[in-house]
Amino acid sequence: MSQDKKASSQKQSIKTDCTPLEPSDLSGSEKHLNRVVVGEIISIDTILQSSGLKDITVDCGDHSYKTVTKIDDLHVGMKTAFALLGATLNNNYVQIQEISGVESHGRLCTAQDLGIGNRSESVVRFPPHLKNGLRLEELVG
Repeated sequence: MSQDKKASSQKQSIKTDCTPLEPSDLSGSEKHLNRVVVGEIISIDTILQSSGLKDITVDCGDHSYKTVTKIDDLHVGMKTAFALLGATLNNNYVQIQEISGVESHGRLCTAQDLGIGNRSESVVRFPPHLKNGLRLEELVG
């Protein structure tokens, strides 16, 4: 399959919470996508000293990153949007933060984080065939 056909088929399969997310939905949000990649959750650990916080490891292709979240509807193997350090989401710069003794090196993204409205407070979900580390701007470009 050619790169153009592969990218086209990937563009049409983006979903958030089982609701289709069309590439046109991301139109105009490219500035938010330059440091956001497809990541796969590879571990979820509860942070004991904090109520509801989870230590998540996300595989982003060439590297795995730790992040901290309170989001409950996550599972190992789930593909999602992950903002790398240096990304800007909702006018907030993603940087290393220590939360309850765990360093967070990025952020799981909601549709609102990506500038496509308030579809859900949950993280963006992608189908399993998308490659870990694929930049979101490549999906809409």
